[in-house]
Amino acid sequence: MNYLNLKALDGHCKADWIGGKRVDKDQQEYKRFLENQLQLCLKQDGLLAMLNAKLWEMKKIAEQVLESECTSIELEELNRQFHELQQEAGFLEQQLSLVTH
Repeated sequence: MNYLNLKALDGHCKADWIGGKRVDKDQQEYKRFLENQLQLCLKQDGLLAMLNAKLWEMKKIAEQVLESECTSIELEELNRQFHELQQEAGFLEQQLSLVTH
C-alpha cells in the first residue's frame, strides 16, 4: 500500500501510510515546520554571508586609509566606496530583520 489516509470517527486519530510507513499528522506538520525553518535559516545564512562580505570590504577600506597616505582624490573615492558599502550593509540588515521576524 503506497498511500492511505486514515481518520477515526472521533477525528483524533489521523495517519498517512507513505511507502508502507505510517506517518502521524503531527509528525507531518512538524516536518513541514522544520523544512520551513531550514529554508529560513538558509536565507538568513545567505544574507549574513553578503553582509559579512560588505563589512569585510569596509574594514579593508578603513585599514587602507590608516596605513597609507592617500591624496584627497583617493580619500574622496575611498569615502564614497565606504558609504556605498554602508548603505548596502544597511539594506542587507533590513532584509535580515524581515526574514527573522
